[in-house]
Amino acid sequence: MLLNFVIIPVTKMCEDSAYDLQEKLHSVIKKNVCVKIDEEYESSINKRINDWEDNDYDIITIGPSYIENSQITYRSNEKDSKPESMLVDDFIELINAFEDDTLSDSSGKEEEDDWCIIM
Repeated sequence: MLLNFVIIPVTKMCEDSAYDLQEKLHSVIKKNVCVKIDEEYESSINKRINDWEDNDYDIITIGPSYIENSQITYRSNEKDSKPESMLVDDFIELINAFEDDTLSDSSGKEEEDDWCIIM
């Protein structure tokens, strides 16, 4: 199962942090994860979120609180999901626990084709 995430920096000032977070997620999450970064700053944050929700992506928004204390806001693509603020390390633990449950039958061998990096 492929997990699709998009990181939405609230402002252009947070874009470098978004790329740092993308790299961190790829280095610690085992496999089957696609992480994109939204750089459409001309649109409102609500429109950007809605566009990605329509495409069934889990959404990570980052702003100054990420830069200050590694806090993100995460919203699952499941119906009626509410945004939840959490530390990035807690998010990684959550995703790795999900992976352990859903991917337990995989060999654990990581292949380059399992990654989706779009910039």
